[in-house]
Amino acid sequence: MWRGIRRYGALGRADRRLLMRAFLGLTLADLSLRSAGFSRLMQRLRVAPRESGSDSMAAKQPERYAHWIEVASRHHLVRARCLHRSLVLHQWLLRDGLASQLRIGVRKEGRTLHAHAWVELDGQAIHEHADALAAFTPLAAPRGQHATRMPPGNSAVATVSGIEIRRPHKRAKWA
Repeated sequence: MWRGIRRYGALGRADRRLLMRAFLGLTLADLSLRSAGFSRLMQRLRVAPRESGSDSMAAKQPERYAHWIEVASRHHLVRARCLHRSLVLHQWLLRDGLASQLRIGVRKEGRTLHAHAWVELDGQAIHEHADALAAFTPLAAPRGQHATRMPPGNSAVATVSGIEIRRPHKRAKWA
């Protein structure tokens, strides 16, 4: 525990701020998923991307965000899965004016359905290994949408681009 406190104290002010922001973001993502559900949360995330400059710092920011969200998720009380991390990263990038996309992919092993969420920017996955993503079949997102939308209310099935999407079942495992 003391080692973690010392490491936190050694961080620069900007990194400490990002780490605390990540802790808060993961908490809010978990609470929002539990209380409002995925579809309402995605409706709230719709922010029109702004024109962004192409300086080198702006290009490194998504990876930096993903790094601190990952660090926070490892030490958080909430069991932050890939969906939590991706939602927080997606929200941060949208607020920065970057047109990111939340992607969800699935794979089936026997009778078990595995799902994984990640964020893409300009068609490139952020803070993900390509070989790990290759095992998942991405679900198509509607045009103009930042993410796959589930129907409002308690409906359990949505159809997007001819693919039937069901809310996670107890047998579904998020990576």
